[in-house]
Amino acid sequence: MLSYHCILNKLCLATDIDECASNPCENGGTCTNEINSFKCKCVEDLYDGAVCNSAIRHKYYQYGRGQGDRLLGHDASYYCDWSGKSCASDFLRVPKIQIFNGQYKRMKIYSNGYVTFGLNFESRYPVRLRTNMLGYMKRKTAQKQGFAMLAPLWTDNNARYGEVYYHIYDLTQPGSTPTDKARVKHAVDHARDDVVENSGVSVTDVTWVIVITWNRMLPRMYYSPWYDSSNTFQLVIAYDPSRYQTFAMYHYMDMGWDNEYTRRRSMIGYFSYKYSQEESRELAPSMKRTAFRMQYQRGNTGKYGCYLFTIASGRPGINYDQKCFNWFAGEIRQWWFVRYYLSWTRPCPCDRRLARMDSRWRFDWRQFYRTNYEKRCYYERIPWWFSSQECCYNYWDSLITTTDGRGSHVSLYHPRWWWLHEMFDVLPKQWCCQFSDNCNLFTYLRPIDYCWGYIPPFLGWFYGDPHIRTLDGFQYTFNGLGEYTLLETTHGNFTLQGRTAKARDANGTETDATVFSAFAARDVDSDTVHIGMNATRDGLEIFVDGSPTTDWFKTANLTDDKEFDNVTLTKTNVTQIKVSYKSGFSLTIGMSAQQLDITVGASDKFKNHTKGLMGVFNGDPMDDLLPPGENAVPLSNISSEKTIFYQFGELWRILAVDSLFYYASGESYSTFVHKEFKPLFLEDVLNNMTDAERVKAKATCGENKECLFDFAVTGNKDAAAATLATNSKNEEAAATLSNASPNITVDKTFNVTVDQENTLTVTHFDADGDTVTVKQNTDDPDGASFNNDIYKWTPTNMDPVNISFTASDGKGGVAAAEVSVNLCNCSGHGECLFDLLADGYELKQTFRIVQCNCSTGWEGDHCESDLDGCQDNPCTEGTNCTDVTPEEQVSTGKSFNCSECPSGTEENEGLCLPINECDPKNENHDCEQICVDESVGFTCTCKDGYQLMSNNKNCTDIDECAEGTSHCEQICTNTNGSFVCSCFDGFLLNMVDNKTCNISKSPDIGMHI
Repeated sequence: MLSYHCILNKLCLATDIDECASNPCENGGTCTNEINSFKCKCVEDLYDGAVCNSAIRHKYYQYGRGQGDRLLGHDASYYCDWSGKSCASDFLRVPKIQIFNGQYKRMKIYSNGYVTFGLNFESRYPVRLRTNMLGYMKRKTAQKQGFAMLAPLWTDNNARYGEVYYHIYDLTQPGSTPTDKARVKHAVDHARDDVVENSGVSVTDVTWVIVITWNRMLPRMYYSPWYDSSNTFQLVIAYDPSRYQTFAMYHYMDMGWDNEYTRRRSMIGYFSYKYSQEESRELAPSMKRTAFRMQYQRGNTGKYGCYLFTIASGRPGINYDQKCFNWFAGEIRQWWFVRYYLSWTRPCPCDRRLARMDSRWRFDWRQFYRTNYEKRCYYERIPWWFSSQECCYNYWDSLITTTDGRGSHVSLYHPRWWWLHEMFDVLPKQWCCQFSDNCNLFTYLRPIDYCWGYIPPFLGWFYGDPHIRTLDGFQYTFNGLGEYTLLETTHGNFTLQGRTAKARDANGTETDATVFSAFAARDVDSDTVHIGMNATRDGLEIFVDGSPTTDWFKTANLTDDKEFDNVTLTKTNVTQIKVSYKSGFSLTIGMSAQQLDITVGASDKFKNHTKGLMGVFNGDPMDDLLPPGENAVPLSNISSEKTIFYQFGELWRILAVDSLFYYASGESYSTFVHKEFKPLFLEDVLNNMTDAERVKAKATCGENKECLFDFAVTGNKDAAAATLATNSKNEEAAATLSNASPNITVDKTFNVTVDQENTLTVTHFDADGDTVTVKQNTDDPDGASFNNDIYKWTPTNMDPVNISFTASDGKGGVAAAEVSVNLCNCSGHGECLFDLLADGYELKQTFRIVQCNCSTGWEGDHCESDLDGCQDNPCTEGTNCTDVTPEEQVSTGKSFNCSECPSGTEENEGLCLPINECDPKNENHDCEQICVDESVGFTCTCKDGYQLMSNNKNCTDIDECAEGTSHCEQICTNTNGSFVCSCFDGFLLNMVDNKTCNISKSPDIGMHI
């Protein structure tokens, strides 16, 4: 397509438009732009059409290396017996597929023409499904674990020849390239069409398909040196997780076994056994020669060589695996969006002690009740954007960091948006971690938090007859009367102001000391909060943006929250309220003894960004007394209280235009401005106390000078005691927050073997240098001990155990480590496979039994049983089977012995096969041309154009010209094994049938007689 660009409406230039920019080619097609057009190159053999929107439907499903298939026996994850006996894949992970009354998460492919679900079953000898197989599974106790087999053609294939291809197509994981996505869509759409067309199901939502192709398979003992007599067939499994529908399709493409091959046993059908319920079907050709001619059999689809079976049609419950997969697939497509918002979350406090004291976090009561009081979780009180960490702690107050879904992790949506939080965080966690074993998918998109980078808030407080402890730890007293800037960030986003009033003595008379009577604060984009004492000084008054909120506080339950724009109020007791801001500041305001106190919590990100009476927050208390002004110089921290008052504190009075306070009717900024006030100073009061006054004050205050001062100026014992209590509580809180939690490290997985000593080492350290004590949280199981940070255990049985350790620094800091136990018991007759869990165990569990690779001659889940080499009926009918000991099997390589073969048969690689007199090595026939082996003896036949002579051995040429069977219209010439037709002069031989003659237009062409 052309576009035109004109200059001054005279000169117009044509420019080709790149149609490929709009991605017109569908289904993985590649677009090439052309002048005034474009061309799509479609994925070969899958789609065609101008824009690749037409699917090419083949009779069979595409397979081979060019289709991206994997090849059995050519990958490290597969086992093959290269003697040609068998080849099998490892268990493949599937999305909890439904087969009759069982659900399976793993399947296995075998070279002998079948697949299994649940259990391993490797046999080259087909058996009857309804009798032999059922009895075998009962002996294997498969009732609970379940077992299913799909057998398009179970027979004794030679694993050395032919190929077994397989390919999983999953719409939830379509691959990364356009070609991969096109292949997945094509295969799934093909399966949906086949199901709707042939199963009687009108609607299906198949999302998962596996195509397995046994290509050019030869029998284990073949006599032909040519490869053209082989079998090629396909198994297609299609699964609709939303309806729990599973379909199996058997496609027979090129079945070429003949003569001696067709005497081999074969089984076609399916088998399922779980909870003592059996489902099976054997197709009629099973155990017959016609099994190797299935391409000529009309299947239940009405098509030759094509069968479709519905092997699960019900809906027993919700498929949580699929729900988890679908959620993951949807989220991963917008991972950049998810990751961006998750990056705004804060790291978790390292133990519950810190979470309780860090005002940026709120206890999650819903999670507490939901987990039956097992977990104590906290989430960010106010999220920065949408997301929040969910920080969970165990019984020992340690942060849970396990990967089984119990651990702390980030949530995309904060619980305040409860519906979104439920849909995108809570439910997916249940689907993936609680109701299925896919927690790795959940924690990939909702990463576990290990408290890396957590820094607790720094505390500063104002209390009593105003005493101030800055964020850097500097303490002084300031008795100004009025309204002041307590703390302000240098960029002006957060401001905290304080109002003072005269203190009252025990009789209620005003003194020359002051106390805080109100606070007001505002953060960026937040509402303004005013909290003060009421007129009678016996309760709090609360205003948010000038609106009264006191009634809510009076009626609210403890820990109740009330949210406003970017600020949250929390009632902590009847005289105390917490104010939390989005930026990370928090204020805890309390009232006692007719005075207010306030504790400020500040995030470390505000270092070097604060000013006011709270000082310069930078870790250095020496410069906290910084007056306002661009070029101001901080006062010495040993200045007198009088110097601090006049040269620092009074300079932080606010202006009317800057006030954040609420003013009642009749009040204004001027109401509270008292520049003429001259306070009492701490050093003067303490120096002027009489000995009697000092003794009386020390009875309440001890040596605390702030408490002594308040006692002296007010004579109010309760006020002095409140000053002491507030300071002591805050100092304890500050010390607790500054105490780093210890670190404990131990292997997350402990691989142990029954009757062997197994050792686990616990390491730990403390950043503060505190002495760390480690203890085991549970009682030792039999054979276990824990000393000097070394855990030793010699298990004697397979009883479940829990192993976890807690490190404590003696100051409230704790850290715990939980260990997942992989226990192996191979009875001394096998190798422990610690990477493969036994049936019934899942990764999310902390105690798991693992599988065994049994040594030769042993079998059972724990290699506890002598392998019964005769259990698969390996010997030919008419012979007896004898089991051998494991030692004999190791030395001979055989698990059984068969008695001598019956008359007319011979032993070959452990099988009694009918003697093939036609085999050149036997030299039992003298047929001139073709020998055909029979069940008894042999017969001779001849090639086309010859006939058998009376001696039934030799062949003579048939004279088709003499017998008149040539159908030559004019001239017939006999040859060895055939004949040739020709024509008279003037005629030409018809090149279509090579028998009739046509008149020639050229008289010189022809044959003269």
